[in-house]
Amino acid sequence: MALTFGQSLAKASPTFLLTTGMEHEIRDADFVLVACSEAYLRRVERREEPRKGQGVVWEINSIYNCLYLDKLVSEKFIPVLLGGSLPDDIPIPLRGFTHYRVGAEPGYDGLYRRLTDQPLVSKPALPMRVEYSSMGVAPW
Repeated sequence: MALTFGQSLAKASPTFLLTTGMEHEIRDADFVLVACSEAYLRRVERREEPRKGQGVVWEINSIYNCLYLDKLVSEKFIPVLLGGSLPDDIPIPLRGFTHYRVGAEPGYDGLYRRLTDQPLVSKPALPMRVEYSSMGVAPW
């Protein structure tokens, strides 16, 4: 599993967040963890000071476009709550998605299981199929 952090990429290349690089990262990722907080939501909703949080605005527009193209059916985007963040801090288009509070063990474990394809409950294997002959069966 490879991880890429937008902030670390932005430090390596300050213009990265406002280029197509972020779009490529989002497009090529199996999962995109969206760290949701009150400040993040303010930036998403453009209620932040002018010129503050422009990377978030670019990011969320890319996410919204992906969701639009996928007709809002996507397993890629995973809202993550840190610290005192609340479910209301998740941007509206992502609120219907399963979210994880990673500061607590159950949330972290659930996220880890999802990222590593280890469901909590596995589907039981189907029993072997028994073949019946249609010869000599009386119609009902």
